[in-house]
Amino acid sequence: MSRQGSHRVLVPVGESVTLRNTVGFVVQEAMEATEAGERPTLHFVFPASWQYRDPTADVTSAAEDLLERVEAWVHEDTDTEEDEELPLDLTTAIIGTDEYLFSPRDYAETLLQYARKEDVRHIVLDPEFTPGAR
Repeated sequence: MSRQGSHRVLVPVGESVTLRNTVGFVVQEAMEATEAGERPTLHFVFPASWQYRDPTADVTSAAEDLLERVEAWVHEDTDTEEDEELPLDLTTAIIGTDEYLFSPRDYAETLLQYARKEDVRHIVLDPEFTPGAR
């Protein structure tokens, strides 16, 4: 029996030494869900944290590059070419760009708002994820 959409996962991302392993773990779990007849949805999001830094810095480009790297890893881990359809639904996004994310509570609220909006039930945290590099 297929439970379409029941495997929905949110993963906040940032530069870390364990990010690649975290992506691999989440994709492996998603692939197991596909074998059970589900169509998993993975959301990799980069919480914007540059509002307190130099506003002229091109940090958006760095965040987009990181999300593109994550997408490439997902293709690699699912053994699909970049121009092939993935066996799962994938969303990458920069979130919190219209807010001032300062405290851990700010980051948590932004992630929870996104999760509610996208009907995501699970959040996986990279063990080295440090919002705002703090």
